[in-house]
Amino acid sequence: MPERVVVDTATLGALADTLTRSAGRLADVEIPGVAELPGSALSGVAAPARAAAEVHRLGTALQEWVCSVRRSMDELGATDDAAARRLPPR
Repeated sequence: MPERVVVDTATLGALADTLTRSAGRLADVEIPGVAELPGSALSGVAAPARAAAEVHRLGTALQEWVCSVRRSMDELGATDDAAARRLPPR
């Protein structure tokens, strides 16, 4: 027999809101480059740019995940409403 699953959409909504704020904060992170000096060994360092790109990638992935969660919540709500309309009134 399948196990019953209960989804608290209010909690999922709060989680999605928190993750949306987190994605916004990631988008605001600034990672400065290394000042290049003539003849310096630091002139070719790409680590700051790579770190900034990774932070941007994570922020984008988080935003996509939030969109997926919100879409799933909408679909779950619509399915739940449709199922409730099929039940006979008490």
